Amino acid sequence: MAQVCIALPAPAAQLPPAATRKIEFIKDIQPILTNACFECHGPEKQKGGLRLDQKAAALTGGDTGPLLVPGKSGEKYSELLTGSAPGRDRELFTEATKEVRRGNHETGRLLFTTIITTYPDSPFLPMAKLAIADSFYLEGTTSSLIQAGQAYQDWLTYFPTDALTCDAMMKVAETEMRQMGLSDRDITHARKAEQRLKVMMQQCTKTALRPDAELRLREVQDNLAMHSLYIARFYGQRYVTSKGVKGGLKGEQSRLQEIVEKYPNFCLMDEVLFRLGWTYQQEEEPDEAAKLFQELVRDYPNSDFVDKAKDQLNIIGAAIPEPDPIRKTMPTCEKPTFMQNMMQQISGSADVTTSRDGILITKHGDGNDLIDKALANNGTLPEGVQPVIQRTPQRTPVTPPQPTTAPDATPGTRPSQTPTPKP
Repeated sequence: MAQVCIALPAPAAQLPPAATRKIEFIKDIQPILTNACFECHGPEKQKGGLRLDQKAAALTGGDTGPLLVPGKSGEKYSELLTGSAPGRDRELFTEATKEVRRGNHETGRLLFTTIITTYPDSPFLPMAKLAIADSFYLEGTTSSLIQAGQAYQDWLTYFPTDALTCDAMMKVAETEMRQMGLSDRDITHARKAEQRLKVMMQQCTKTALRPDAELRLREVQDNLAMHSLYIARFYGQRYVTSKGVKGGLKGEQSRLQEIVEKYPNFCLMDEVLFRLGWTYQQEEEPDEAAKLFQELVRDYPNSDFVDKAKDQLNIIGAAIPEPDPIRKTMPTCEKPTFMQNMMQQISGSADVTTSRDGILITKHGDGNDLIDKALANNGTLPEGVQPVIQRTPQRTPVTPPQPTTAPDATPGTRPSQTPTPKP
């Protein structure tokens, strides 16, 4: 059998020369791969088309070519990774960028890290550290997104006044947004994304990214508001079916009040106002109920709840206001089609706007990315140069599936299949 050594990304000083004895794949190589690689490149999963549990497949390599080379041990970058020399940081930066663009993220990160550890005074160091965060973000797996968020946060700690600070803060928020689930599931990432976006908007008042940040915050807050509305519906249903015996009214009221106070732009605010007004009617507080029904009739004239709100105002004996003419021209929330809803339930991911590109490196910007400009300018960006902002057209908010019938004077009614998230 031919001699085989592994060209894994590791510092060249730690890589041995090619072995002189006969190497056996099963005895010498497979145990290393089992411990370090099979989770992503084993019999069940072949990331990047690379399978390492079989000799023939391992030698063939994956989408980017062979990884195991007979008789060679990390020879490609051994000179770059050994010692230091003038101009080598630039070469490392160039090669690392190429590797990340090829999808060899680990190799790219190794080369960028070498700049940081070997050339502490290099002008490429800030961009190398940011490029490492980009490589995790571009990789896009759950574990990579977690590491991307931490890497962007670390970069902000080291370079808090850099021109790309606001872009990095946006990326920290987007790493959370890309991990968000549907509103009837865990909302931990949505809460973190909301917090990150608020901080970014507070600190970056004049950034060109502000319209994008506002859109993202609106979508994240819609997710959080919908979560609270699901819970309010659950409490309302319990109150109605038990005829008040099991409680639930206060639970519904507190969740609805939270939406009114925290998420005033929620696209289902008409339903929230009607349900909240109904809870006050059950508590025999007609004045509070009337204020909410009047707000619904005035500010949401196209709502399905307007006629019911007018009925309740007649019962209370309160005035029915005229609809706001400006509000009358505003579109209502777009409801998802059956297929859209089914696909969203299968994916389990929230319908939010995020960019899949990094700050310095984009998926399809070879030669035109910020990292190319930094390379041409000896590791720094020319003054005034900013990332290309991937604008997303404004879309009408899409609401999750609604109850099969609009709530009437007992708005707790909802179909039994409506998912109920944990409070």
